[in-house]
Amino acid sequence: MWLSGIMTKRIVSIESGASLAEAARRMSEENVGCLLVIDDGRLVGMLTDRDIVTRAVLEGKDLEKCKVGDYMTKEVVTAIPQTDILEAAKMMNAYQVRRLPILEGREVVGIVSIADVAAYAESILGEVAKSRKR
Repeated sequence: MWLSGIMTKRIVSIESGASLAEAARRMSEENVGCLLVIDDGRLVGMLTDRDIVTRAVLEGKDLEKCKVGDYMTKEVVTAIPQTDILEAAKMMNAYQVRRLPILEGREVVGIVSIADVAAYAESILGEVAKSRKR
């Protein structure tokens, strides 16, 4: 199965020039743990709640003055909708990432989390267990 079958199509993003305080508010309002950083329609990074805490809060930075672009992860591992789920799981493990933005060309069309992959694996295992009981 491809990532297109399990990806979340709801994209929550922010621009790199926004403040970390604005990013934190957006994460809270949208109930998400990461924001895709998109400038001029192009993915330029990813910012997680952990990035904010470990890179700014613990250092006592003023979140209103800190810019997303200075704290985001710039090298984002991505996939395409036609990536096989097992291949994506291997990528996530190899690069030690919990989320994969899904791109078609340069456009972000979705995101897959490790939880999405785990839920899919659990559903497959459930089907195997059911078929063995018959």
